[in-house]
Amino acid sequence: MPSQQEYLVGIVEGKNTTATILASQDLSTPIETYGASITALCFPDTFTGSSITFKVSPDGINYYNLIDGSTGLPYTLLIPSTAFAAVPVDLTFLVGFRWVILHSGSAQGSDTIIKVQMVPIINKDWN
Repeated sequence: MPSQQEYLVGIVEGKNTTATILASQDLSTPIETYGASITALCFPDTFTGSSITFKVSPDGINYYNLIDGSTGLPYTLLIPSTAFAAVPVDLTFLVGFRWVILHSGSAQGSDTIIKVQMVPIINKDWN
């Protein structure tokens, strides 16, 4: 079990990665979180769509739609029409899922790279 100091250091040290949605597609490449939780998504101005939902997996094989337990509907992020925006993610929805796929509300006009900000939730020794 990590010490309180290791846990706090882990929270402070964020990690960036990317997810790509190819042209004519609406699903991203899988994001492996390595014991972290996604806290924000940064969308380029080329993003075409007004929302993102999530598919999650404990094993990287079987993916499930992420549902908001309070509404029974997919957990959805609304994306500004101007795109080129950083959108916060409620990390409590994604805690515990090692694999995440972003599902755009519409197919992309070109390959779209979305920057993904993650924060470790286990300890500082995650790679």
